[in-house]
Amino acid sequence: MDNVIILYIDILKKFNPDVIGFATGNGGPRSSKAKLDVAEQGAKSGGMAEQARTLIDKIKGDESIDLENDWKVVTMLIGGNDLCDYCEDKESFSAEKYVENIQAALDIFHNELPRTFVNVVSVMDIVEIARLQRTFTCDILHFFLCRCVSYASDEALEELQAVNWQYMDLTHQMIDSGRYYDREDFTVVVQPFLEETKLPKTESGDYDKSYFAPDCFHFSLKAHAAAGKALWNNMLEPLGSKKTDWHPGEPLECPTEDRPYFATVENSAPSFASANQAFFRQFTSQNDNIRPVSGPSAAVIVGCLVLVCVAVGGAVFALRRRKQLKDQDILRKPLLQKSTDMASTLVLT
Repeated sequence: MDNVIILYIDILKKFNPDVIGFATGNGGPRSSKAKLDVAEQGAKSGGMAEQARTLIDKIKGDESIDLENDWKVVTMLIGGNDLCDYCEDKESFSAEKYVENIQAALDIFHNELPRTFVNVVSVMDIVEIARLQRTFTCDILHFFLCRCVSYASDEALEELQAVNWQYMDLTHQMIDSGRYYDREDFTVVVQPFLEETKLPKTESGDYDKSYFAPDCFHFSLKAHAAAGKALWNNMLEPLGSKKTDWHPGEPLECPTEDRPYFATVENSAPSFASANQAFFRQFTSQNDNIRPVSGPSAAVIVGCLVLVCVAVGGAVFALRRRKQLKDQDILRKPLLQKSTDMASTLVLT
């Protein structure tokens, strides 16, 4: 099982095989294979509002998505490329500017997307890249990709790491302010699994390069799959109890009878007990052998994206509208209180 690559979309399909909208091959955001994935390699937080706009336009232009009734999950991960250029323009890539850019994108989603669950994945500790043993080729590429990290002095790295932590802290503060908690059909949740994640090592103690592409910078498929599982686990973990790091070999978490839903600020509260307090209810399952999950399906899609240096992206997974079941022997319960329909939107970076 350890050698099997399981991506986030594979997990979603286990619970609902009708999920649609994910990229089906290589290519840029304008290729036919991108579907609703609008990821831009090398993007920075300043482009998030534009990507949010593009994503919404794609959703509205997709006839298979019912904007008002389908549920959407948007997953945002951005900031690595900002930090890679921090030493070039400290004002433009300050933590305050970073959060301002994130907020601009979230405001667009909040204003225009009904029935939406937004994940904001905290940016990784970018200084970890400086610890990776690189080849001569990687050294050359890093000069162009992230020299503010790879070629920084110890003093500069210390300053950069402090800014990196500010990115995380101010993101939490902005979302925890309750700015997006004013509607029953929209919420934003920080998923922190990358905040304290360290580069995996081999048994010999060297950093495991199998988690990176040949440029020693972008994540490999193996790392993309690991990030997808970590996001899934984070989404099931209640607020206040979410893991802030990931380690090789961690098991995939499953929804339980007590918590058959994705965690939100509402259902993470100890007082969350009655149905009228639920933001989400049980997600439809394909058969009795699969425990239903409540909440929209999100995905960490990292194919062709930079997770360490994070390229911003957007991907939308839309669950096709489901017809009402005539056969009562198949269990199908609504993801949300008033609908069995769901669209899942993913914005990645």
